[in-house]
Amino acid sequence: MRLKQYLNEMTLPKKKWIVVKLSDLDEETRHKLWDMYVSTYQSIGLHIESINKMVHKYKISWFIDIDKDPEPDAFIIYKETNMGNKLALMGSDGAKESKSLLVKKMVLLLKKRGWFVEASHKVADIIIAKGVPIIQDMEFVKKVIGEKKFVEELEEGEYKRKLGTMGVVKKRMFGNI
Repeated sequence: MRLKQYLNEMTLPKKKWIVVKLSDLDEETRHKLWDMYVSTYQSIGLHIESINKMVHKYKISWFIDIDKDPEPDAFIIYKETNMGNKLALMGSDGAKESKSLLVKKMVLLLKKRGWFVEASHKVADIIIAKGVPIIQDMEFVKKVIGEKKFVEELEEGEYKRKLGTMGVVKKRMFGNI
């Protein structure tokens, strides 16, 4: 069932995270998520080049609606792996409440066993401040990202890796594995 059909048949709960397959979202909603992704990541770099690649590479999204319109105001796209659930992309419409709910959900997930994320920049600072553990096990990190993408181990759980069109970037992995 497409999201628009779903919305027409029932009212989505406000301020409640729901899980939706990306393939179940209508084109307009996918574009809304894509716009939030671009807005959120543009200053540090986009590692997914198109909306089609986003939908093809990732399957599942949490999203939340907090205002009067029925569109999502924040989202978390994750990927189920044999190592656990990896948070992959996140974004919001930029509103203070949306960003706050996004951070709370992200931290809640990352403190649960089996959830992790690669992060840098402001997101890494926020995660550290909220007490999410840094994954120091570089063998785990290499298994998650792949030996060919891993470049170098640095200090305090930080590492360099190849990341799509962005080239080599510094990251840390956080979560409860």
